[in-house]
Amino acid sequence: MLVFDLNGALKAQRDVDYDADGGDELVAQGEAFPGAGHTLNFRVEEAGTSKSGIWIFDEELNEVGRIDRFIETPALLDRSLVFQEGVVWNGPRTYGIVTGKAFTPADRITQTWPVGTMDRKIGVHGTAYIQCQQEIKPGQYQPSNVVYAGANRRCVLNAVGADGESWSSPLEQNQVAEVLGMLDDGRVAGLVRDGRAAEQIVVWKKGEPAEGRLCAAVDLFCPSPEDRRLMIFDQTQPLPLVSRSFIESDRAAIAPDGKHYATLESGELRIYPLGNSTGGKR
Repeated sequence: MLVFDLNGALKAQRDVDYDADGGDELVAQGEAFPGAGHTLNFRVEEAGTSKSGIWIFDEELNEVGRIDRFIETPALLDRSLVFQEGVVWNGPRTYGIVTGKAFTPADRITQTWPVGTMDRKIGVHGTAYIQCQQEIKPGQYQPSNVVYAGANRRCVLNAVGADGESWSSPLEQNQVAEVLGMLDDGRVAGLVRDGRAAEQIVVWKKGEPAEGRLCAAVDLFCPSPEDRRLMIFDQTQPLPLVSRSFIESDRAAIAPDGKHYATLESGELRIYPLGNSTGGKR
């Protein structure tokens, strides 16, 4: 494991032994995320003992804890962890929320997800989910947990704040969304996609139009793999902040400060200032 700061300096590294042969433990690819109190959380999947759990390390990559429960999803915006109690396929589900480096129980809720729920997030500030109806027959839209290829969709963001107050906001025709979480002021952040343009970070607030923020996409309108490009957009500017060649095996992400983006190319971590894609490797 390697940890870098926003300037690309190596902060900590550590080798961690685990079985990666389909036996006792597997670390799911890409499922590492920041936790409360500057901790780092790694999702662990196990065979036989637990379906999933969380392995927690501090900034120096010292192990500080482990929770062997079925994690529903990390709430990235408030750094809480949400665990489902038992495996439930239908009907009400009960969730436990823990927060902080001490993994303090914060809440316990029971939720029944309506038919057509496509994405959901639970956190200490509330619950938000996307519910969709599909045009299964011409002119007839119905909720369904099955995604029908080529069917038109009408989706709605539904939110319930920590105070129990609920509200909703419709998406445009054929837009779908991934919920990132609920902010402490009751707003909801998410990624919106419609298949015609770059995905867009959107913030919803009760009674107000959705507010678009930064957009990012890879592989826009590319006629061949050789023309694959990384493109990053700012909603307020007519031209992309970044537009450059990007091969399929590379990876990229926008930094939490919103002022940099990082790539993993040819085995090297490279960090660039946003707005200047020709910046040098750090």
